[in-house]
Amino acid sequence: MLERDICLGWFRLVDSVELFISEGEYKRRIENVRKVLQRKGLDALYLTNATSIFYLTGYSFISTERPAALVIPLDGKITFMGPLLERDHVPLKTRLIEEIKTYLDYPGERHP
Repeated sequence: MLERDICLGWFRLVDSVELFISEGEYKRRIENVRKVLQRKGLDALYLTNATSIFYLTGYSFISTERPAALVIPLDGKITFMGPLLERDHVPLKTRLIEEIKTYLDYPGERHP
């Protein structure tokens, strides 16, 4: 069992089993996406499903009312777009997302 024992409100998560998917496997999946993009004459894949984003990059997050998306271009940087609170988490969970674009939860300078 790992040392990590995280309390998440109403349930407890204990990391006793690690899911290991190699970075090479994630890269293979992304390359397959790019092959399909090329074959279909598309410029990019735009994903908003958290499960699909995890499948392709290894980045997991809890999908909420805050919009989040992953863009995999035929050529160019893989980009995650989401709320500012996700910015620091992305590099801790994956090296495959090369660019992060964020937005503030509140459009004004002051929280309501």
